[in-house]
Amino acid sequence: MTPRGPQPAADRLFDLLPLVHRMRDEAAGHPLRDLLRVVAEQVQVVEEDIARQYENWFVETAEDWVVPYLADLVGWTPVPDAGWTAAGLTGRDLARRSALAPRQDVADTLRHRRRKGTRALLEDLALDVAGLPGHAVEAYRLLARHQQLNHQQADRGRTADLRAGTMLDRLGGPFDALAHTVDVRRPGSHRTAGLHNIPGVGLYVPRLRAYPVTHSQAGQVERVGRWAFTFDPAGFPLQLFGRGAGTGTGAVTGTGPGAPGAGPDGDRRRHPQEPADLPAPIDRRALGRLGRADPRYYGEGRSLVIHAPDWPRRGEGSPVPADRVVPADLGDWDAYRPLPGTVAVDPVLGRMLFPRRNPPRHVRVGYHYGRAADLGGGEYPRPLPEPPEADTYRVRAADLADPAALLAAVRAGDRPEAALVRHHWSGVETPAALTEALNAALADEELFTLAHPDRPAPAGGPLLVANRGHLEELWPELIRPARWYRGVATAAEFRAALHDWKRDRPRFAVVEITRSEVLGVTAELSLGRHQHLLIRAARRTRPVLWLADRHADGPDSLAVRLAPGSRFTLDGLLIGGRSVHLAGRRPDHHGQGDCAGHDVDRHIGTGHDVDRHHGDGDGHDGDGHDDRDHTPCRDRDRDCGCAGDCRPPTRVVIRHCTLVPGWAPGVPCNDDRPAPPSLELSALPGAEVEISHSVLGPVQVEPGPGPDRGEPIRLTVADSVLDATHRDQEAIGGGGPAPARAVLDIARTTVLGTVQVHAVGRGENTVFTGRVKAARRSHGCLRFCWVPTGSRTPRRFHCQPDTAIAALGDAPAPDLAAATERRLNPRFTSVRYPDAGYAQLAADCAEEIRTGADDGSELGVHHDLFLPQRLAALRTRLAEYVPAGLDAAVLLAD
Repeated sequence: MTPRGPQPAADRLFDLLPLVHRMRDEAAGHPLRDLLRVVAEQVQVVEEDIARQYENWFVETAEDWVVPYLADLVGWTPVPDAGWTAAGLTGRDLARRSALAPRQDVADTLRHRRRKGTRALLEDLALDVAGLPGHAVEAYRLLARHQQLNHQQADRGRTADLRAGTMLDRLGGPFDALAHTVDVRRPGSHRTAGLHNIPGVGLYVPRLRAYPVTHSQAGQVERVGRWAFTFDPAGFPLQLFGRGAGTGTGAVTGTGPGAPGAGPDGDRRRHPQEPADLPAPIDRRALGRLGRADPRYYGEGRSLVIHAPDWPRRGEGSPVPADRVVPADLGDWDAYRPLPGTVAVDPVLGRMLFPRRNPPRHVRVGYHYGRAADLGGGEYPRPLPEPPEADTYRVRAADLADPAALLAAVRAGDRPEAALVRHHWSGVETPAALTEALNAALADEELFTLAHPDRPAPAGGPLLVANRGHLEELWPELIRPARWYRGVATAAEFRAALHDWKRDRPRFAVVEITRSEVLGVTAELSLGRHQHLLIRAARRTRPVLWLADRHADGPDSLAVRLAPGSRFTLDGLLIGGRSVHLAGRRPDHHGQGDCAGHDVDRHIGTGHDVDRHHGDGDGHDGDGHDDRDHTPCRDRDRDCGCAGDCRPPTRVVIRHCTLVPGWAPGVPCNDDRPAPPSLELSALPGAEVEISHSVLGPVQVEPGPGPDRGEPIRLTVADSVLDATHRDQEAIGGGGPAPARAVLDIARTTVLGTVQVHAVGRGENTVFTGRVKAARRSHGCLRFCWVPTGSRTPRRFHCQPDTAIAALGDAPAPDLAAATERRLNPRFTSVRYPDAGYAQLAADCAEEIRTGADDGSELGVHHDLFLPQRLAALRTRLAEYVPAGLDAAVLLAD
């Protein structure tokens, strides 16, 4: 239909004419208005071009292609090692350029030149160029020297005081204050670096960032007593971090509050003066001063805080005052007894201990933990993608609660909406014909005008959303909601939401956990065809689903049965205690129908004629799900919601989640007792499983029953960690000697364990610590990966250690090849979840691994930090702006 209502942008020239000319033009059929609309389009093009040229005068608003020209005007030069000159414009190239932020570097060029040679500028360079907080140290201030009587400087070069534990803890770090002898080696030497010399300058930058957890439920250690708690709600020992000042969390790009280097108020110019100003681990000495918590670390809005309502007396304890918080070593729970009215805190292990005679009933905490990247869920900003509006709001036959009653309402209805649907109806009495008519009405602007006569009709997706809502309001008992949402905060609300979901049977449903709570639940769910269930954490929350051990006669897990074409998504959750079990639904061979649970060619009669095999009369079983074995639609011209193909793949999406490796703290895992699987996939032939930005334990793929095991699962893993808790145990496998029935596509991932799969489709920029075995080696490839010797894989391109061993010659000596492999073997800061440096490449890891990706970044899960390129850019800029005659180097404050 033709657009309704005025179009102000197109008619603005016509509206400038005198009224008499507009009236005459209307009488003549609007020829002048149509002409001026064409002219107005070209006027708008010219105006937009003028505005764009004006914006291109400024580096903040200029288009990307203009930035190099502005850079040339101010004399900015690119850093080749940082990837500025990359010619590709792929998505990965754009991500790299966005992370390295050359626009910001160009904008800061003149400001930096005006401050060249100052110590504060060096710290600003760390923020502006690399997105990392930094602390500059002038080494000559730390040299051991004789004091002059007429010019005493007692704070410089002091000898070690063995009683000053805090000073000894800072030895070798950015805030070291002890005296050092002269080291003549240059700080930036590629062989053996030194620092302590008169011209030496060190810029310390931490690779870890502090991630916040606000007002979270504390974990109670029941095996110890009601008085013992952990900051981590799942009960893991966790090193607490200082939030830093002038440092941020989250993504590595952008400016303002929450950006790298931005403080809580968005100020990027606060320079670190003490350890509390950098995101760094909090030790026991640093937390406490004179038997109480240091207010620089403890308190509301600080690095950590404890809320214990009505403790030790009613009306107190929220938050617990700093003078009641006592730092202590709680490595042994029984070795320390806090005084009445106080709470002992161990920041190294993340533990709390209250008096035994008067423990609080509820404890909530706020704290910071260390992590190198946005991974595994948390309060960092993360996207909440939604399916396309056309897929969500388009009517399918499954959305018709009672097709016969709806058809009767359309036929006999005297409302204009019913007349509009009749106008689009072909007259064939089938669910497919009825859904086709309803979808045609959804795209009709006249339906929107009937509901909102005083508003212009939108176009595209917003029109579908508005019209679908109007139809659901018009026939609420006959058309099921297209989108179903429940916000929950407790385990009881979560169970109630799942109960309502089973009852309502919505096609697209969202269950959102709105608080950082521990939800002790188990669930058994079953999705029908084309159903989509999304369980996610709300923004700025970190909820925990703890799968409780309740059933002695069977396993406890989150069990989901998936019908073909269904989709199940987990987003932003930490799941522990048991595994997540996903299985295909066994078809019921009673009959055949379309994807929505109705026969596409069956005529609509009474409600009992719709389905002969199920008691509810709508093609679903008693649990609200379609159990029949469907075949493709026989009439592709009809719209049943599947475009003639009723066999779309089942999809499982796990993003920004942690499925705890080993299930729980303290679970022993070794050669004889492998870690239990965190994700079990069984009887899902041809399904698509996507894992991204997540931490998972072992993934176990079990084939379907019978000799015909079906098509392999398509398993896609990106930017994640798969942890078998031991390098010789299966991170991906079939749970036995047979390989997983899966085709693996993997990118930018760290796999701590072995991999046994049917085939590898594509693997890139990934670290495999254990051997990789693919049953089908003629398919796929691996490129720019670490693959241990002895692996059976498809063809490999530029993988290590193959490339390094090949460089030794045609037939290198076995000892030399083995030594090369040992040198290149990836080393990590930690491989124990949830340590701060978990799955992070160690600072002394081989350069071939740290810069071995196809774009020069590091291999593994932290590839997209582009840390090698950012550090290369920082070193180059540091050499440009360091005072004359000084040698500067970038040092990692790990």
